[in-house]
Amino acid sequence: MSQPNLNPVKRQALLVFYAANFVFSALLLILMPLATKRAPKNQGWWTEPALMPSLALALMALASVYLLIQGMYQLRKFPPDQFVGSRSALLKELFQWLRPLEFFLYYIIYIWLLGLVGYFLSSFIFIAGLCFRVGLRNLRWLGVALLISLALIALFRWGLKVWIPPADLYELFPRPIRIFLMRNF
Repeated sequence: MSQPNLNPVKRQALLVFYAANFVFSALLLILMPLATKRAPKNQGWWTEPALMPSLALALMALASVYLLIQGMYQLRKFPPDQFVGSRSALLKELFQWLRPLEFFLYYIIYIWLLGLVGYFLSSFIFIAGLCFRVGLRNLRWLGVALLISLALIALFRWGLKVWIPPADLYELFPRPIRIFLMRNF
């Protein structure tokens, strides 16, 4: 929600974000029929696979339009006292919105590693990498990453019995070790 006391550059960046959010959600809503199939006949409209994603995307688009209109209203009602600033200030502010994509990229790498090296090793690499990235770079935090990875294995693989596809790395081991790794890690 735009606030009149926000920095004018931040207010403009919010408007850009709301507009981009609307375009993204509307585009996904338009593409929904291509991404889903119809439910079998005589099962009711509530069984359609596209129902809930379409409702969520429609709500997202409506909320974006509402926030965009409200932001433009606030900008008109409380105009900046002075020149808003340079284009580079707005681009710098918009770039700040993209910083979390770095961590999303780390997560994509983690998912990719799952099929290559397995759940335990990819979890350890992911957690240790995040620790390193945020400045926790001593041996103690590497041990914490190892313990968290083992706790994840204990919880998901052993406790909840979640099946995870075997990793390509396991093919390098002899059969008994490979079977042990596929069952436990």
